Amino acid sequence: MLIKSFKKKPLAKYCSEIVSLKLVELMTHRTGRYVVEQCFHVFNEKQNEVLYRGIISCFKELATNESGCASLNVCINCITNPLKRELLEKIANQSGYLANDPWGNFVVQHVLELGDEEISSKVFSQLEKQYLTLAFKKGGSHVVEKCIESSKSGMISVVDVLLTDDKALVQLAKDPFGNYVIQKALKSTKEYGEETRHQALAGVLMAHSSFLVHNKPGKHVIFIIKSLNPVFQRAWNS
Repeated sequence: MLIKSFKKKPLAKYCSEIVSLKLVELMTHRTGRYVVEQCFHVFNEKQNEVLYRGIISCFKELATNESGCASLNVCINCITNPLKRELLEKIANQSGYLANDPWGNFVVQHVLELGDEEISSKVFSQLEKQYLTLAFKKGGSHVVEKCIESSKSGMISVVDVLLTDDKALVQLAKDPFGNYVIQKALKSTKEYGEETRHQALAGVLMAHSSFLVHNKPGKHVIFIIKSLNPVFQRAWNS
């Protein structure tokens, strides 16, 4: 309530400066984070500059904390260029590390949801060698799915890596987390008209269908393939 009363008053800048002295402590606190977020919502860019610069300098510490990652995502929504660009680039450059973190992965997902092609491309570049390992993890699989969803280039980036390892592709199809990545890849290749990539994925998986149908996640993958490809459905029925 005090912060709200400072709006459009000279004291706003001083309020932000005081909050910045305990920035990490507040943003990583279950309730303290809301004080900082109130500053984001109430004060203008100039009044909040000290907070934004502080966040840019300690984004990694914030991103890997349960409350910190949520508060950082709120900051991403409120901060404006050029500071926003600086923050996003720093996050993108550390996305390989953050995507493997139980909390940091939520920040990477949020950045991908922004639809900034340049930033997203930097994320793809950082994650390219990790797609397969990330897809087996709870948080990591969500990041890989976001890469697929974010754009056609993201989908191609992930699918081309999946197609480099048939054994890993089949293992992912029967994995509790990985199967969702495979399902997303199958649907997206079809939606984007990437028939060659779609058939390549489906072909490898259908070659192991007798094995996959006896596994709950794998069964869902085979169902998706048959629903998207009548030819496989007819072959299966015959």
